[in-house]
Amino acid sequence: MGARFQFYLLADSPEGQAKEAEIQGKVPSGTPTHGSIRHGFVYERVPHITLKSIANNSEIDVIWEEYQTRLEPLRNDLNATLGKNWEEWKIPRDAGEKWPNKAKELHAAWWRQRITRQKLIDVSIAAKADSEYLYDKPYDDKKKVRVAGPFTVENHHDEAYQWAERRRLEIHPKTGAAQLVEVRERVQEITVPKYVEVEQPVAKPRVFKLISEGTLLAYGVPPEWIAEVLDATEDSLLEIASHLPAEAAEALLNLATGIRPPVPEPVAAGVDPFEHPDALRRFRVMKNVEELALALD
Repeated sequence: MGARFQFYLLADSPEGQAKEAEIQGKVPSGTPTHGSIRHGFVYERVPHITLKSIANNSEIDVIWEEYQTRLEPLRNDLNATLGKNWEEWKIPRDAGEKWPNKAKELHAAWWRQRITRQKLIDVSIAAKADSEYLYDKPYDDKKKVRVAGPFTVENHHDEAYQWAERRRLEIHPKTGAAQLVEVRERVQEITVPKYVEVEQPVAKPRVFKLISEGTLLAYGVPPEWIAEVLDATEDSLLEIASHLPAEAAEALLNLATGIRPPVPEPVAAGVDPFEHPDALRRFRVMKNVEELALALD
């Protein structure tokens, strides 16, 4: 068995640093990279615009003043040509049919500068605002592809055995999909201990306190991980999600960001669990050598 998956831009890679620099409009970082997945991926993001970020953006004043030196002469000439005394907010959007050509040209020029100024201000507001990361939308690495299956892993010999020892092939009791489930006991064995400060911080709220166990099962969360997921906070969610099957991890990240993904339809009784849409994302049955060669090509 085998399957082909997308590969994503690692934050801890030269390509990831270049993408981050492109997004932020900065010079790429010169920090050495090691290709570690523990640093996560490069994610899409959206600006989180607040009144505070707008008020603190001094660049808006610079843009405004620069374009006022262009707009004011045009406004004065337009008023003189038409015999008006229009302030900026009184200038009509459309020129009058009976206006002289000079007035129409001044009017069009004024509005071009006015629209350009607003576009530059909008760009500045978005650029200076804080960003919200879309953790369910990492950027694809178009130059790479992952090929793997339940009995294959791209890694060194000992690490490959360790990877296999921590997983088992199961049929999810709710969705009926075949899953590779990371063994809960094994995860506890490899957890790195953390030293606890004497003064305990205030406990953060659980992310899924309003989500039922049945709903989590319907999204493909393995039964042995339900308790861990229900206790997840915003600090532990990404770590827990990294141990879950892809469909469960994606659903949890969506739920955590306020998105209610559709519940997958369970397979009917007697249907091959490897034919479930979620299983087809990671498993592919090879019927002959030619199909295997094509998948590994």
